[in-house]
Amino acid sequence: MEKAIIIYDGSVVETKDISQKIGECLKVKYEVVEKDISKLNIEEIEEFDLIIFGSASSNFKISQESFINLYNALAEGKVDLSKKRGATFCPLNKDRHSFCETVDIFESELKEMGLNIDVEGFKLDAFSQKDDQLINSWVEKLLLLEEAKVGEVQNAI
Repeated sequence: MEKAIIIYDGSVVETKDISQKIGECLKVKYEVVEKDISKLNIEEIEEFDLIIFGSASSNFKISQESFINLYNALAEGKVDLSKKRGATFCPLNKDRHSFCETVDIFESELKEMGLNIDVEGFKLDAFSQKDDQLINSWVEKLLLLEEAKVGEVQNAI
């Protein structure tokens, strides 16, 4: 079974809650580990096939220090991301001045570092139990895009 890690910014409880919901959905295909960014050792990422990053800040410039440190370590090439798949998410209020711009910035940077990202980052306005369906739909899309990509590779062989 493939392995997935969900790395989340635990400074906001909604990010952890969404990480847990995403993890529940991914268990149909993956062995899942959820990890608060402040407790992550960069070398841990090596053993995972799918890496999902959950940012609690809508502004990358003010993201939690641990998230910035992870980004810097990845930018320095401490982990080879080229054979890994990934995704990003952010749960914050649309009324803030820069609604989840961290997702867009981090996603773009991760792609440049070689991470294969096929699904648009998930942006959730606040968080409530009724949003479970939105989370499920996003994870289903992520899984379907992965299956389609595997099919393309098999057809090319």
